[in-house]
Amino acid sequence: MKLTERTLRRLIREEIKKENLLTEVKAQIGYIDKSGRIVSTFVYNDGWVTGVGIIAKRYYDGKKVKKLLAIDKGTGIVSLKPNVDDTIPPAKEWSLKRPGLDKDETVFLGRDRAVKGGKFMKGTLDNFDKYLKKMESGVEYVYLYNEKDGKWYYSETRGPDVGLEEI
Repeated sequence: MKLTERTLRRLIREEIKKENLLTEVKAQIGYIDKSGRIVSTFVYNDGWVTGVGIIAKRYYDGKKVKKLLAIDKGTGIVSLKPNVDDTIPPAKEWSLKRPGLDKDETVFLGRDRAVKGGKFMKGTLDNFDKYLKKMESGVEYVYLYNEKDGKWYYSETRGPDVGLEEI
């Protein structure tokens, strides 16, 4: 991550928010395909660049982020972790704890909490501002893997620092 003035301002805001115990920062995670189409899903916890952003960059490539979305089916992710196991069967009923999940396993609302329904956020790179405006309120960051260059990017969803920047 490059230390630009924008990055420094964001890191300072994150630290202030963390001091105020605002830990449930919401985000979107997904990808930009080679034609510029965006597909993403909701992440309910630890949406900071130092949380979801670093996990995405360190552990996820294009194939793995598509696997993440295939399991998710648009219902949302409770917490993004390094592992995504597509052999875990869906939960039969809602439960706060899913027995047998490894501590490094991503927790999904649909698969692990038996939540039904949901849909992906979609947009295009050419109309990125429009994509952000459709975003649910409370979502502070979006993380997108770009298939063209194989890199992760993020953006705040509102405010002066909107626009994709490499993680």
